[in-house]
Amino acid sequence: MRYDIVVVGAGPAGIMAAKAAARETSVLLIDENLPGHDPPACAEGVGDAVLRSLGIPEKYGWIENRVHNIKVVSPYGNSRILKMKGLTALMLNRPKFEADLAAQAVAAGADYWYEHQVTDWFHVNGDNVTTTSDLRTGERQEVHSAVVIDCSGLSGIIAKKAGLHRKLKASDIGVCAQVRLSSPDMDKDMIELWFGEANWAPRGYCWIFPKRDYANVGIGIQGGQGENAAVDLYAFINSRFHQFECRDLVRACLPLAPPLEEVTTEKGIMVAGDAARFCIATTGAGIGMSLWSGRMAGAIASSYISKGYPLNNYDRVCREEIIPKLKRAYALKERVTKSDPAMQRFYYMLLPGFYLHKLLPRTIEKYGARNMRFA
Repeated sequence: MRYDIVVVGAGPAGIMAAKAAARETSVLLIDENLPGHDPPACAEGVGDAVLRSLGIPEKYGWIENRVHNIKVVSPYGNSRILKMKGLTALMLNRPKFEADLAAQAVAAGADYWYEHQVTDWFHVNGDNVTTTSDLRTGERQEVHSAVVIDCSGLSGIIAKKAGLHRKLKASDIGVCAQVRLSSPDMDKDMIELWFGEANWAPRGYCWIFPKRDYANVGIGIQGGQGENAAVDLYAFINSRFHQFECRDLVRACLPLAPPLEEVTTEKGIMVAGDAARFCIATTGAGIGMSLWSGRMAGAIASSYISKGYPLNNYDRVCREEIIPKLKRAYALKERVTKSDPAMQRFYYMLLPGFYLHKLLPRTIEKYGARNMRFA
């Protein structure tokens, strides 16, 4: 079986890659899960400017809340409320959001194999061969393609086999847990970020993202802290809320590492989203990065197949647009977590305001619609 492009992983990056590439090339999208699997291991927040910059129209069915304020609480109990001037944080129903985008990718011409696991990849005679297994029947198939776009998340299945991944140190992995929480003690127009509390989030933070009928309440800590994220999450919840009900505990890991320097190879491998470590190391935010990098990878792969444009244009664009920003975020994460308590207090209380009101508007003004305000 042969396609021009195989996309591994049907999260935000993979779906956008498949949708962008399917207009002019034959595309196969592969994922282990059913479309729009629930619950997602994600806070489900994204900036409205992200969707506008990518031409994704907002739909009521998958937008569950609009938030305009962020409360930032330092490890010392000080707090600031930041008004998101000109910005709106959209609280998604991510399963519906992804299912809708996946349907658009299929409508554009992509084939979608869900409940299929990628078991191997190799390059032979100028061809990429991706081996899959149907999780329902056990049937195995080899799929040949000129290009493979790895959007498989932190595991980076193809990137690892292609030699693009290096082993991460424990502190460059975020260990997360999250629940859906209902409580009267919650402001529906306020995201809350509780940073670096020694009792429950050492070298990390807890978050509250309010949705229509509940909030995503979670915790993310650096790996190697010797803590159980779920236990620490419930400790935070008991401290923050007087009355509450919890359900749907999920656990996940995400990259808090420097971005990959190379995201294409001469063999036709491209890497996007979390697989490329395109995640903001200070917060773990990644939906915007995944949507952007997936669409860019798909469009460039399609141009490579249909028009003969260089595949490494993707490397160039990523190095110009987002890799420097991600490197700065990683350097800041390292500086904050290794600094003395007094300096940590300065970082936690001042930098979120600078990020929202100075850095983001300058980025948008400089790069325009090609960039986004990160979730």
